[in-house]
Amino acid sequence: MTWLIIFLVVALIAGPILYLLPNERDTRLTALRAVARAQGLSIQITSVAKLDPSAAERVSAGGKRLQPKTACAGYKLPIGRQMSISGEFMLIKLPPSPSVVVDEVLPGVGLSLESDKRLWACYSAGGNAAELIQDAFCRLPADTLAIALESRNVVCFWQEKAKADEGQVEVIRAVLGDLRDDLQARFGTV
Repeated sequence: MTWLIIFLVVALIAGPILYLLPNERDTRLTALRAVARAQGLSIQITSVAKLDPSAAERVSAGGKRLQPKTACAGYKLPIGRQMSISGEFMLIKLPPSPSVVVDEVLPGVGLSLESDKRLWACYSAGGNAAELIQDAFCRLPADTLAIALESRNVVCFWQEKAKADEGQVEVIRAVLGDLRDDLQARFGTV
């Protein structure tokens, strides 16, 4: 009986401590985000509209319309100064068969509904914008969901499935740097 009581006391003490220890996923994400911060990126946990939701994800049991989203992290590279043009737009990688209405602006790339269409028109009207965006999506990790161009940041939304030593954060930083340089060349800063 004494051993049973000792075992229960040890379990009650050790259980919460073991629960607080980081698991393998937490350790991987911490290392990945440390690399991102070292590259000058800031991280925001967010979500992006899901373009291929199932019927159950689109309507609740009570008949309420839902806006399904995919959880992800936004890796932001600051532009440095505010752009001379205001607004923002988000380009979302289209799934093979989207089940919601989306404005496809480039092959395999859609413009989110919340985007400033005027700013997208200004951006895409100039020279090689389509090639630059297509190249960005090709270079970024496979689990990239979207790219956003804002007045103060360039953002890559992805699901962080890579490990810190795979070099994916460096690729994201390079692509975001190229997009930032292009934005500055097109619109300049205030």
